[in-house]
This record gives sequence, structure tokens and C-alpha cells, in this order.
Amino acid sequence: MLSENEVCKEGDHVMIYAGRQILFSVVLEKGGQITKKFGTIKHKDIIGKKFGTRLGFVNPNYPDIYVLKPSPHLWTFCLDHFTQIIHYTDIAVIAFQLELRSGSIVLESGTGSASLTTSLAKFVAPLGHVHTFDIDSSRVENAKISLEKNGFGNIVSVLERNVVEQGFPFEKEFADSVVLDLPSPFLVIEEVARVLKKSGTICSFSPCIEQVQQTCSKLEENAFTGIETFECLLREHKVCVFGGFVDDEEKEKKQTEDQMEVFEYKRRKRKKMKEEKKEENIKLFTRAIPEARGHTGYLTFAKKNTF
Repeated sequence: MLSENEVCKEGDHVMIYAGRQILFSVVLEKGGQITKKFGTIKHKDIIGKKFGTRLGFVNPNYPDIYVLKPSPHLWTFCLDHFTQIIHYTDIAVIAFQLELRSGSIVLESGTGSASLTTSLAKFVAPLGHVHTFDIDSSRVENAKISLEKNGFGNIVSVLERNVVEQGFPFEKEFADSVVLDLPSPFLVIEEVARVLKKSGTICSFSPCIEQVQQTCSKLEENAFTGIETFECLLREHKVCVFGGFVDDEEKEKKQTEDQMEVFEYKRRKRKKMKEEKKEENIKLFTRAIPEARGHTGYLTFAKKNTF
């Protein structure tokens, strides 16, 4: 993800996009091929092409298939979820509130699937470093493989450690920011106060409000200031241009999510026909995307006092 190369090469890690529900990663190999429900694509047909290239007409139901450059945002969608992950809306708020930049030192407890870890690494690269900890050895190993694949092997250190019982293995005032994704984050607030630099920021992600209440109480006891809690809810809307064939479109809008890609293909075909006939009966239709992310968790932020 740190590479500035714009052309796909053998050995590159790339993302294949074939619609809202089909996004996956692949490492390009000589003689390799991708076989999915939209058809088969050979790796040799990708190697040498620029990122963002449309891969051609593979299946009429999936007319738009693209090869994309990996990013933390895309990686969040396609990685294996060993635990509940922190999604991009929450990640964006975390990065903003922690004021992450190149050179920042971040401690994370609760690596999980390394969704957030990947984004943290991207924000602090190339001069910063992320130290992340998890109590599960399998998750630690999977995170190492994932981060190495994405080019963050030198920017992230992944260790198996129970921070609640053992604390962080660093001296006082070591880190600029600390991120907690733990069942009981309130148990490590004193340790966080020890390792944070003055004016450093803590972020705690908790799915339940009871966890937030206990965490905020501990933050106040340890003289943290600017304590705030947010819940990020996202609802996407789509604006489409229609003209003619209104009855058919109304029927197709009710199709299931699995048929939405077929609907999009037919819509584009109708639009082309409409332009050829120079119809003037153009209407705008707006609808909310059926798949809307609801509650993911609460984000609590606070700053360490300077005295």
C-alpha cells in the first residue's frame, strides 16, 4: 500500500472489484488465474495494466470489473473477520481525533483482524510506528502475514501480550496515542496514563454503553481532560438518472441485492438507448442503499493532562 507504482507487476498485491458485493484481493502470479461467479480472469491479462483499468467484458451480468490499488479502506471490506472489526467511518474519526501523521507513535491493544492496524500504519508511515498487541497467538500470526503483504512489515510490530495483566512494555511517556479495543478498557487506563506523552490522546472502542460509562469514570479519576464519546452512523443514498421505461424500472428496483448488478447493467443499457433516441423525459430517482450499517460501537476520546 506504500508503493507509488501505478502499473501491476508480477508479485503485486491487487484488489479486484466486480460490484458492491464482490471485492477481493489477489497476489499476481505467472500462470495464475481468478475464477469467480463472474467468470475467469488470467493474471497475465492484469500484469502490465495500470491500476484502475477495466478488465473487459467477462460476464453480461458483471460488465464492470476493475483492478484497483490496495488501500486500508478497501482492505477493510475484503479481509477475513476473525473478530468484530472497526469500519472505515469509525477509522476516519479515530485518525482525525488522534491527529495521526507521519512520525506518530501509536500503541494498540486488541489487534483482531488488523483492520484498524492497517489504517493506523498508513497514517503514520513512513516515519512513525504502530505497536499492536493481542492475547490470541493465531490472530497475531494472521495479522503479521496481512501487514507484511500490504507492505507494513517495518512500520508495525505485532506482539502476543495481555496488556490488561502485563501492561505495555515501554517506558513512561513513550507514545503519542493509544487505541484500546478491549472488553474491559477501564482496567488499563492507569497504564495508558503512564505510557502516554503529555497531551497524548487515548481512543477506546466499545460496543456497549456500560463499558463507556466505566471507562469515562476511570479517565476522570486519572485526570484526563476533554472526554468525548461518539457513535458514527452512516446511510448512503444513490441518485440515478432515468428516462422512459419507468414501469420496468420500478419493478427492478425491488429486486434482491443479489440481482442489483443485473439491474445496474440494464439501467446503463436503457440510458444508452435513451441517448440515441434523444428522449427529453429524464427523471432523477433517489433511494437509500438497502444495506446500511447500524450501530458498530462507541468511540471515547480523551487527552492526558500536561501537568
